[in-house]
Amino acid sequence: MSFVSSVTRPQVNKGRSVLRPEMCRTRTFGEQGSSAGQFYSEYLSRIELSSRAMVWSGVDLGYLRCTPWLRRLRVCIRLFDV
Repeated sequence: MSFVSSVTRPQVNKGRSVLRPEMCRTRTFGEQGSSAGQFYSEYLSRIELSSRAMVWSGVDLGYLRCTPWLRRLRVCIRLFDV
């Protein structure tokens, strides 16, 4: 079981909200894989692993709180309403 799926279980999060990471937590190892390289050259070949450490304590994540996030979502939905 992955970390994200374990912390989203009710007995673990005890009713608290869980933020999911925005960045990809996986890494591609090349063309070989379950998709047989179907999208590797078009999308995955350009992905590079960052060589810089991220100092998360200095990042404002307030926009991820429920109220601001819902406001932004509603604006986006209104803009792209079909």
